[in-house]
Amino acid sequence: MSDQEQRNAVIRTQQKKCGFAIILLVLMGGLVLATTVTSWAEEDSTYKVVMSKNDRLCSHMLAVLNKGLEEYGPEYHVAKFTDAVFSAIAWKPIGLDQGFDYGGDVARFDINNDGRIDVIVRLHTSGVRDVTFQHLYVFDEGRYPELPKKARELEDKAVGSVNIFIGHAYEFRALPQKTFQDPPALKGKKYYEGLHVGYIYPIRFDDTTYLLLKRSPDSGPDPYWVLVARYIRGKVHGADPTMMEDVCYLK
Repeated sequence: MSDQEQRNAVIRTQQKKCGFAIILLVLMGGLVLATTVTSWAEEDSTYKVVMSKNDRLCSHMLAVLNKGLEEYGPEYHVAKFTDAVFSAIAWKPIGLDQGFDYGGDVARFDINNDGRIDVIVRLHTSGVRDVTFQHLYVFDEGRYPELPKKARELEDKAVGSVNIFIGHAYEFRALPQKTFQDPPALKGKKYYEGLHVGYIYPIRFDDTTYLLLKRSPDSGPDPYWVLVARYIRGKVHGADPTMMEDVCYLK
């Protein structure tokens, strides 16, 4: 074999080794990527407690939410909200056929745990891109035996409410603040993580009323941030510990 043929043979051998190494790297990269994706999916496929001020309550709601995910998947399903903590509140639908210009539900229960029964209206509305929202309005049972017939009167006549305005997030102030990295105009500024409230579920646990707040089913699949809070008083339009105490954050 001539010197040139020997050099060509060496080059071909090196090329084969290089090609094998590239294929091996690609396969290893794909394996790492697949492992990473699988790990992420497994890690984020269930709810986890991020903050708890009542371990019994937060653990129970964690089990309820994860059971719903396991049985009905990540999309909205009404059966996810049939646990005893939800069914303890008896809602009655109200609407146009009863003279109201809005659709929603009404229930009678002690929302702020002061020993007196309140009348609660849960209003259903649609916002941008047909995303649905719910708002709670609290009425004194003795003072308002007749509910307002017009939606625009609810906020004014209510003695209390949970009405998180569209476009505003309920800040999770029991968590440390984070720092914006992007965009440049916000870089370095502090912020709280939070929840754009969509649906509100009053619940009863250990003879106490709480509110479970989560984003609208139109906004994306579960799991996502869920807030469990104890309503105290007033008209709640954002995080305010004097009006509503955050008890559990789940995500």
